[in-house]
Amino acid sequence: PADRLISPRACEDFAARLPKGLVSIQRFPSLAHDMLRDRGKEKVYQAISRWLDKAFPADLAHEAGQHTPTPPARRR
Repeated sequence: PADRLISPRACEDFAARLPKGLVSIQRFPSLAHDMLRDRGKEKVYQAISRWLDKAFPADLAHEAGQHTPTPPARRR
């Protein structure tokens, strides 16, 4: 389904004006505007995770003395 709120072309134009390597564009044609909640959201989360791993490699974080934070426990 096409996104009726955000123009894909406007997003591409915006990304093209940013410094090279800062952003990447990945299309999810089967998803609509609220990709993080829509059916199929797992593909989006996986893409975000891959981008974060590439942008912030584990060895780089380790060298800086950082570690992966543990998410807070869920309240019941």
